[in-house]
Amino acid sequence: MAISGAIIQKLLLLLRSHLQDEKERKGYLIRALGTNTDALNLIWNQPVNIFVPNMVQELVAFGEITPGQPALCALVEIIREDVGVDTQDSIDKLLQQIREELQKAEIPSTSLPTTDDLIEQVEQYLSNPNRYTFLNNLVLQEARALSEVMQGEIEACPWVLSKQSQPKCQQCIEYLEAKSERFVRILATIVQHDQNAQFVTLIAKAFKILARQSVPINTTFTDESRLVRLYPLALALYGVFIVGVQEEREQLLRTVLGIRWNRQANSLPNLPIVYVLSSLDGYSHSIFNAVLGGTPYFAPVAERIKRILLPWLEELLLNTDVAFYQGEFVLGLADIEAPPYLSDEKRLSLQGIYLYAFQARPILAAFLSDSSQWLVSLYPSLEELLYIFDATASTLDRGGFSRMYGFCRGALPAFRGEVWY
Repeated sequence: MAISGAIIQKLLLLLRSHLQDEKERKGYLIRALGTNTDALNLIWNQPVNIFVPNMVQELVAFGEITPGQPALCALVEIIREDVGVDTQDSIDKLLQQIREELQKAEIPSTSLPTTDDLIEQVEQYLSNPNRYTFLNNLVLQEARALSEVMQGEIEACPWVLSKQSQPKCQQCIEYLEAKSERFVRILATIVQHDQNAQFVTLIAKAFKILARQSVPINTTFTDESRLVRLYPLALALYGVFIVGVQEEREQLLRTVLGIRWNRQANSLPNLPIVYVLSSLDGYSHSIFNAVLGGTPYFAPVAERIKRILLPWLEELLLNTDVAFYQGEFVLGLADIEAPPYLSDEKRLSLQGIYLYAFQARPILAAFLSDSSQWLVSLYPSLEELLYIFDATASTLDRGGFSRMYGFCRGALPAFRGEVWY
């Protein structure tokens, strides 16, 4: 969607007096958007003549807060409540003009009948800076659509799930995978293209929508049901890291790791987004294990993610298997680095890292050696993280669980150019 310069000028005249300082700005936006305000990328202390146009563009890119209610219109309607009757008439005319412009600029859903057509459209937008606004709108539109899938309940994916009902669980997982493909492939395509980090903010916004608006609170829902609904977020996170590591998108990966997942529970607020993966893998011996199966040695969630994602990404990567091992390893380091959330000690809770696979060991040894400078830039405390990783592997070796949890020793020596053992 887009908005004309003439409308922006009218909005500036209307909003300037109401949005003079940071307190007023946040107050009005929270009244209009609620917690969705967090998804806006705004510099709150800018001069009003700069802040208002930037805010308008952010609200236009955000889209609708509810079906048929654009975020920009929601803010203007809140302002309307605080003005006189004579001004309200002119605001009503302005609202009508805004809605008409936004409707004209909407991307017709019928123009993108298939996922492949959608990706082709994304590539066209990426090749033309004048179309970046449309790309922004498309990505956020897809993120909100997937978020609604994660929140919704239909026959294909009910909220009450039990590992005793394997066909229903399998149906739900396959449904979530099918609904995730468009979003994951869009993000992966952008990551592969984004050499100058132009779309880092856009991708972060999309992740925030999924991380903060995905799973509602309801006492009748089981933890199993909630965790299954986070599966699309895990697919998106894996997809971005697999391509991002291959393309060495340091700024993007650090930004994504800084996003917090709204646990929507007072006991565990705003956890790191990588916790989603820890939750799913820690839960793999329940519904995912019962439904998806898997070997005694590797977490079936990671196996499932690999099998689903690689066909989506094969056009972007020279060797998808290599890319998967490297991307998942970097995610494992992120899990170590994340602030402790269940204990006072750092621990590696992300299961399923494919380090024990015979073909993965030389791949990761070469990766640690050849990418050492980039890895240190991504993780300044890299040697500490690798030490913790190796210590975890040693502990599991002594207990006989190393293959079950997917770890093997030797990451730190490989990084130092020593023997991988």
